[in-house]
Amino acid sequence: MRRAAALALVAACGAPPAPAPASLWTLAAFKDAPPPGIFSQPLFVPAGAKIPFLSPPYAPADTFQSAASDGLSIYPAFSEGRVAAYTVTEIWNHFPVVWLQPLYLPVTAFNGNGPVIDNYTPGALAVFSIDTTSRFYSPYWQIIYFLQPSGTEGTWTSAKQIQDANLTLFEGKGTFCTLGPANLAPVQASGAAAVPVRPITGEPVGKVLNRQGYVDGHMVNYVDFGRDRFQWDPATNVIKEAALFQFAARDKDGGRLPLDLPKVGGTGPLGAPNSCSGNPTDAHLTCPNTPNNRPQFGALWHEYTVLLPLAAGVYVPSTRPALRALLAKNVPQVAAPLPEAGFEAMHDDQYTLRVVLDAACFTNPQVPCVWLDSQAAIEQNLSQYAFADQDQLSSCPMLFFNGYQTP
Repeated sequence: MRRAAALALVAACGAPPAPAPASLWTLAAFKDAPPPGIFSQPLFVPAGAKIPFLSPPYAPADTFQSAASDGLSIYPAFSEGRVAAYTVTEIWNHFPVVWLQPLYLPVTAFNGNGPVIDNYTPGALAVFSIDTTSRFYSPYWQIIYFLQPSGTEGTWTSAKQIQDANLTLFEGKGTFCTLGPANLAPVQASGAAAVPVRPITGEPVGKVLNRQGYVDGHMVNYVDFGRDRFQWDPATNVIKEAALFQFAARDKDGGRLPLDLPKVGGTGPLGAPNSCSGNPTDAHLTCPNTPNNRPQFGALWHEYTVLLPLAAGVYVPSTRPALRALLAKNVPQVAAPLPEAGFEAMHDDQYTLRVVLDAACFTNPQVPCVWLDSQAAIEQNLSQYAFADQDQLSSCPMLFFNGYQTP
């Protein structure tokens, strides 16, 4: 009887809801359909099309993508109290982790410490172990150098071929390479002198390289964002993530409404920032995990929405009336009083679209401005109930951070 009653109780309660299906979005998919989540501009800009973030109300006049190639949108952001910029290359919905994968490069000689880098075979192409059709695909690779026998140059086109040959291998650094369409790079305005720039402030951002390689005997194209761009756990090969914060407000039904504002990139997992050091007025901060001024914490983001208090505001100077009008239309939940002239004189475009805890500081010198422009500032000044996990991981290589072009 007890067992029958227990079974009846289980039947009455019903089974728990099935977990949401996991999905992976890659560069090739961006061309066909927008990925899930809230993105203020399209991720993919076709050749010759208008670049939204470099056109009104963000810029004085329309700007068009170079006719020579398609482009990836460059997103303005803030991190560690500084302006930053990133692009988006992959999105994982409902994936618990993302893994490192091996990438093979041929050399013709080794020394005592590993491969002799100058002994690459001219024109040799990287051999990837996996492609975008696999759920285990990621743009995070560890270079595995292999010593190719004389006379076999140019014949290596698959990981299985290399593994079956029982060649001498040497583990190298991590490298950030995104498989996708040919001739794809961050958006760049048309014109011979144009370079990719961060929206709003116009700083030139780092360029990337378009290359070709092999997967399972087939040639593929990829975007190379450079080496030492991420970290992983050597015991599990799981890529280390950092928090990415999107601001939100309460909607009329009491739910969360993500706001169309620059996101804030963290330096570590939620609750564990690994902050930079230095005076905010210094030209550059001293940041951990930034070899050659390339932040490793901006490679894989774990996305969260952050509910703002009613007093919060967004800084937009009076010199940008069109942008102020757009915010008043699209982001009315966040107060944005016109800053006083004296306040504007001390805050240039580096502060445009930056969120402050209490917007009264724009007009009242007695109210200190607490800028929500770093992981530490957000976590220290907002309640734990303000954070909501979006169950989404995003590959967002930084293109500009701390005054440096990062690729």
